[in-house]
Amino acid sequence: MLLTKIHKVERGLTISCNAGKKTTSLGGYLSGYGWVWYFPEGIANILSLSRVNDKYRITYDSATDNAFHMHKLNKIISFEQATGHLCYFDTAKRTEEGNLFVTTVADNKNEFSSYDYSQAKLASTIQRCTELSTPALVHKLKPNQMRNIPVTAQHVLNAEFIFGKNIKDLKGKTVWKQPA
Repeated sequence: MLLTKIHKVERGLTISCNAGKKTTSLGGYLSGYGWVWYFPEGIANILSLSRVNDKYRITYDSATDNAFHMHKLNKIISFEQATGHLCYFDTAKRTEEGNLFVTTVADNKNEFSSYDYSQAKLASTIQRCTELSTPALVHKLKPNQMRNIPVTAQHVLNAEFIFGKNIKDLKGKTVWKQPA
């Protein structure tokens, strides 16, 4: 699956497309790109060329193949032009046998602006102090049940993405089983 960490976001987005106006309040993480909107009934993820260009070298030559080429470490991914003039990457043409993704806090941190990272650090500190689980803290932040807290529910979700699950959320929730 290309899109992971699918979740509900605070504000929705209305998309105008060939099927009319559609609204989504879901987001997800596209590895190597960052956070994107997710519309379950849609057939594609639409990427911003300028955001892709922030991370990868992009080439385009209309005289050769009329496609955008995204240069990754050891391969080039081509986004071909469809009949409707949008460029697309057909995931069925992927050649990888399998993928192993290892992410570090440093890698995850690079997906966010310095402001969002600092807010995620603050959210992580607040979570440790309140000893609330991630879902409980997100629930309390959404209807403004906690006053004078300078972070949002999205900052808490960002903190979990950057730093991983809160250790207190994990402790005591696994059951010891007799070895076979």
